[in-house]
Amino acid sequence: MEPSIVVALVLVVGFTAIGSARAHRGRRPGDWMRQRGPSAVARGWPIRRPLVPVLVRPSRIAARVAPLSFLPPIEWGEVVVAPPPPGRVTAWQGDQFISPEDGWMELMLNCNQTASTLLLDVGGGPVQADWAEIVLANGDTQVVDFDQATLRPGLHSLLTFSRARRVDHVRIVAQATRNSARTGIQLAS
Repeated sequence: MEPSIVVALVLVVGFTAIGSARAHRGRRPGDWMRQRGPSAVARGWPIRRPLVPVLVRPSRIAARVAPLSFLPPIEWGEVVVAPPPPGRVTAWQGDQFISPEDGWMELMLNCNQTASTLLLDVGGGPVQADWAEIVLANGDTQVVDFDQATLRPGLHSLLTFSRARRVDHVRIVAQATRNSARTGIQLAS
């Protein structure tokens, strides 16, 4: 290659990189992904009101199971529970942090564990929740409708099965109301 062509290519690539860096100055990393839209729900979704626009926080691990059939939805009735007794086994727990400036967020927690009780763990401040979708390993899906209820910090009974079931993942749509908050799930047997 001739030296003048090489110099010209280097200049074009250099100016393109500089222009791109200037265009992104002042933005937070990942802002290009921060577009609000409705949550993606499967056919047969049981909640009939419009879905709130959310920011989807991508999970590090893709869901292994997609919803195949929806069980009748459960209307939220707040039950705050004491910490599990010492003999109770926590099979899995996971959480994510949300802040008020994020607004409504869709969070996904990949469990892939067997449990008979699901607890919703709220910490750091109150959280407003719209719905939770619990997808079981066989594709059965249970939706809990919070209808934008405000949940105080603590452990809340989310769902109890008559026998242990394998939970693939849980999606929650929630927003922190005042302070940054932690929203999590605990699976217990």
